[in-house]
Amino acid sequence: ARATARFTQEQRHAILAAAEKMIQNDWRGHGFTIPFATQTNLAAAMLEWFEFKYYTMTRNTATLKATWNANDKGQWGVTLKPNMVEVRVIDKGKRGGLEWDKKLIGKAAEHFAAFWERIGKPTEGRIFPFDEKALNYFLRECYEKAGVPASTYAGMTDHIWRHTGAQDLLDATAWNYAVVAATGGWESIDVLKHHYGEVPPN
Repeated sequence: ARATARFTQEQRHAILAAAEKMIQNDWRGHGFTIPFATQTNLAAAMLEWFEFKYYTMTRNTATLKATWNANDKGQWGVTLKPNMVEVRVIDKGKRGGLEWDKKLIGKAAEHFAAFWERIGKPTEGRIFPFDEKALNYFLRECYEKAGVPASTYAGMTDHIWRHTGAQDLLDATAWNYAVVAATGGWESIDVLKHHYGEVPPN
């Protein structure tokens, strides 16, 4: 069932609308606080998180570790180019971590560049400075407020965005597994097909 899991376009819009309302105030739940109102950079990062996750299909652990600056091994960092943004992340792989250059193009690149400018053009630190557990609790509340059934994202609160991005890009490319595997960061087409890319019955 997970190989066809995705949010519909209507659900995504409803989730973003819920998130936009929720970040107007500091969020509290399950013993966590995300100070959106008092730290406006976090509010901007939260909205960008949705777009980054959807278009790059990056796993959440790698997303939350990504930084603006490269470390001494050059493993992290953001490169802003005309009409393209590249974010280097370390994602899981057979050897305990593989480097991937995740690309945003077109409007997604413009939005990311605007986000960078809005938060003061940082040159260091994490791009998305959230606690993973707090973020997942926040996301579940967004989904509830958006009226999305819990069965849609059961067991993959943040990971559903990787599935959604994969399914939508496969659909948009006439099920071109090679393109989607290279874009989303899958080591093989077989892994993508088995876990994310089953062709829906319709």
